[in-house]
Amino acid sequence: MVDYKFLSSKLKRLDFKSAQLIRNITLSFLIKGAAIIVSLLTLPVYISYFSDNLVLGMWFTAISLLSWILTFDLGIGNGLRNHLVSPLINKDNQEIRKNISSAYISVGIIVLFLSVLSFFIIPLINWNVVFNVPSYLIDGETLSFMATMLITGILIQFFLKLVSSIFYSLQKSAIPGLLILVSSISMLLFAFFIKNDDLDMKIKLISIAYVFATNIPYLIATLVLFSTKLKTAKPSFKYFESKYALRIIKLGGIFFYLQILTMIMFNTNELLISWLINPAEVVQFQVYNKLFSVVSTFFNLALTPVWSAVTEARVKNDYIWIKLLYKKLNLSLLLLIPLQAILILLFPYIIDFWLRDSSIDVSYTHGIIFAVYNILFMKVSIDTSIIAGFGKLKIQSVSLTFTTILKILLSIIIIQYTESWIFIVTANIFALLPYIIIEYFDIKYRFAEVRE
Repeated sequence: MVDYKFLSSKLKRLDFKSAQLIRNITLSFLIKGAAIIVSLLTLPVYISYFSDNLVLGMWFTAISLLSWILTFDLGIGNGLRNHLVSPLINKDNQEIRKNISSAYISVGIIVLFLSVLSFFIIPLINWNVVFNVPSYLIDGETLSFMATMLITGILIQFFLKLVSSIFYSLQKSAIPGLLILVSSISMLLFAFFIKNDDLDMKIKLISIAYVFATNIPYLIATLVLFSTKLKTAKPSFKYFESKYALRIIKLGGIFFYLQILTMIMFNTNELLISWLINPAEVVQFQVYNKLFSVVSTFFNLALTPVWSAVTEARVKNDYIWIKLLYKKLNLSLLLLIPLQAILILLFPYIIDFWLRDSSIDVSYTHGIIFAVYNILFMKVSIDTSIIAGFGKLKIQSVSLTFTTILKILLSIIIIQYTESWIFIVTANIFALLPYIIIEYFDIKYRFAEVRE
């Protein structure tokens, strides 16, 4: 006999969950739409600000390289994100306090340690060698100052960015995107309005601006959140418990390892181009990457609330909803492929309109390679969001390890014979294929494990 009351309540719950997800996605789209416009405006403004592609490439590489520090939170942010969902659903204020306080204090200790470490290490490093920039163009003192400012800004952000994990747990995934948008607008306005003929001074000024632009939004959001919705859950030594910290770090440790692999896999392209070829080539990579990643950026934005939504659905045993969501996401990816094809055809015209006097010679072959790379990247993002929501990360850890090693080896080997930066992107494509196949079967296995 069919239990119609059970089915009716199940459908209502699924509808609410889907509506909540759609609402988060819609808000995120609006915010990210503005962010992409800002990003597209920023590149020509940066080109004008630095007036030298070698220096601009160095800046992009520095941001990419030094922002890696953000991954060294031992995955605490992601661990908090997963562990906070259940007490929030159950409105267990004691558990909420303990999880939040334990996470903040743990990150605070790490930040303190890294701050002391960087104080001694930064002066010992030859930053001209690190960024592959000749000292006659930018002196070592300027690069050391830049590195100090960027590391300071990132360490502060390291601590304050925990508020984003809390917003994700609260199913408020649009807010972290808004904070990033505010930071991007601040940097754009700075580069547009601040004029200085001294290159060293330009680098120092924009480094200082980076510290404030990236941290003030997170600071304001933290103060507002703990003064309103989570007024009773402010971080406090009183509620710190080592077992909660260890539990968060235990799950976070796996996320941490995956963060490092993801960083190496997707955030080292600029660094590899700088080291293996020339920093000036990074600018060309950025032009192609910024344009062709528009579609994948929007798609990944839609995936932002999926992780926490899947975690919540898993806690409530709504596996039917998770399966249906997975099918819809893969179908959406198929529908986006024609958009990448259109982008290839329009690419030269968009570049001329976008960069105007700073326009570059474009290659349709390069465009096709970037389109394929972004399609595969979107597929990886789908599978990663589902697996992260399940919290089953062992197979993903192994497959991503293999993929990352393969990407680095292919990049180094291919560049020895070609000396063209586009083959680093090609190496990414070949490395991602086995990862996608393994994750597909992993997710199928996870679904087979549970009963509807």
